[in-house]
Amino acid sequence: MHAWQEHVAAARFPARLVPLVKGSGGIAARLLERDDIPWFEGDPTPALVAAVRSAVALLRSRFGDDPSGWRWEAVHVAHWRHPLSNDATAPAFDVGPAPVDGSGDTVRNTGAGSPPYAAASGAEYRMVVDFEDPERFLAVQNVGNSGQPGSPHYADQFGPWVSGTYHTIAPGREDVERDLEGTTVLEP
Repeated sequence: MHAWQEHVAAARFPARLVPLVKGSGGIAARLLERDDIPWFEGDPTPALVAAVRSAVALLRSRFGDDPSGWRWEAVHVAHWRHPLSNDATAPAFDVGPAPVDGSGDTVRNTGAGSPPYAAASGAEYRMVVDFEDPERFLAVQNVGNSGQPGSPHYADQFGPWVSGTYHTIAPGREDVERDLEGTTVLEP
């Protein structure tokens, strides 16, 4: 898709703008789904073939000639770096790294950013609601509910987020009070 988006952008934009606009994949996806826009002069098949060849050449240059080594998990890694993180503090503050499925073009959006193809963005909080029973729903967050390193909830949802596992949320007051671990009282 990355190579196709680049070819689609190059068909209409000057070379200096292609890096800026190629990430907007809506038109590229639409051209794959139905060719109802006269984006290319003539048949779009040669551009599609060129994009596939570009993608295969990139894979070969990066991962070798054996397609069994072309694994998404080798490049699509979630690694949430803490703003205070550096080489000395990374184990204490960072969350990850871990390979994750999905991409910026899937329902399970895990983005695709920098370094190339890394899971550097996407849905940090996922929620599945059955409106037949809105008093209970499924959710998962990409790290945890606490922003305090050392808390048991600092990164406790990262594993479930990576694996696509959800937990049940019951937002009713009785359910919240039953599940609470503690309270904090702020006084002036």
